[in-house]
Amino acid sequence: MPSFNSAAIVQEITINAPPEKVRECLLNFDNIPRWNNKSIKGLALRRAGTGEAIPGIDAKPGDIITVSSGQLGDAEAVMEFNTPTRYGWHGGKFGFVAHHWYDFLPSPEGDGKTLFKQCETFEGGASFLFMAYSPLRGMVEGLFAGFNEDLKKAVEGV
Repeated sequence: MPSFNSAAIVQEITINAPPEKVRECLLNFDNIPRWNNKSIKGLALRRAGTGEAIPGIDAKPGDIITVSSGQLGDAEAVMEFNTPTRYGWHGGKFGFVAHHWYDFLPSPEGDGKTLFKQCETFEGGASFLFMAYSPLRGMVEGLFAGFNEDLKKAVEGV
C-alpha cells in the first residue's frame, strides 16, 4: 500500500471488549450516526455488479462503499478487506488516493480487550498535504482520535 510518496496516519485506542464486539459495533453502519457525527456521518455499502445495498458486515473485496463525512462530503471507494482483524477500502479524490482501514486486534496483554487501530495512507500528487507537521494532517488525526473515542464509548456502553 504505502509508497515513497505516501503519508500515513495511525490512531489507536484500547477498548474494553473483545475484537468481535468492536467489529460488530463499527460494521453496523445504521448505528454510526447515533454515536458519531463529527467525522463520519454515515457509511453505505453496495454489492459490486448489482448495486444492491448490503450490510457492512457482508462486504467483499470489490464492493462499493460510500463514505459520508462533514469534511469531504460523499466519497465512493472500493472495498479491499473484510476479515475478522481488518476492514478497509481505497478511493481517490482531490489529487490523491487514500487507503483507509480499521484493525481489530486482541490486546497484547491478553486481557480480552481490543487494540483498535484506524489507519490511512495517502498517495499521489496531493499526498504532501498529509505529511508530518501539516495542519491538514493534524486535523485528520484529531478526527480519527475523536471517532475512536466515540466508538470506545459506544462499545463499552459509557
